[in-house]
Amino acid sequence: MGLFEEKCFLTKKYRVILANGLPPNSKPMRAHVFSGDDELGYHTLNRFQNFTFSFCAGFKTEFFCHLWWDKKDAQFDLFKTEKYVFARCEDECYWLVRGDGIYYSPSYRNQPPHKVITW
Repeated sequence: MGLFEEKCFLTKKYRVILANGLPPNSKPMRAHVFSGDDELGYHTLNRFQNFTFSFCAGFKTEFFCHLWWDKKDAQFDLFKTEKYVFARCEDECYWLVRGDGIYYSPSYRNQPPHKVITW
């Protein structure tokens, strides 16, 4: 059974979207996504591309991201069950990378993303 078809038993299923919203004619961004248990790899994303994955969250589920774009880089928690901001994450956690920083929305469809990291 693939990562997206996985059924959760007694836990909640989440989807994380990491999207490239960088300015026109920008160099691609590079992202390394991983957890203590899962290596989701290095991904090169051009403007308007995204990397999406789903999982069943446990009590201590964590996913991390290291981003590089041009001469900038940032490391942050994509998802961490123990942090209260992610406890409010609905079914989809949305991350949008822009020229001035990284934006987050706990509900892709219902709330616009707000800046959480400045480059």
